[in-house]
Amino acid sequence: MFYFNKPILGLKESISTTFEEAGVKDWKERLAAFGADGASVNLGKAGLAALLKKEILILLTSIVYLKGLSLPC
Repeated sequence: MFYFNKPILGLKESISTTFEEAGVKDWKERLAAFGADGASVNLGKAGLAALLKKEILILLTSIVYLKGLSLPC
């Protein structure tokens, strides 16, 4: 069992609030995939994807690569 820290719980709550404010009350039944950068807070063993998978058993997760992204220095 992994301990989910407060920032991860806050991210999950933000996702939940956003969907509910948009009128999607059954978002956990409708969500099929979750994509994020490879940061451990998102896709680590105790990350957001792991927390979502505890509640949404059939959830695809993927690392999203931003190829060719140029950021101003």
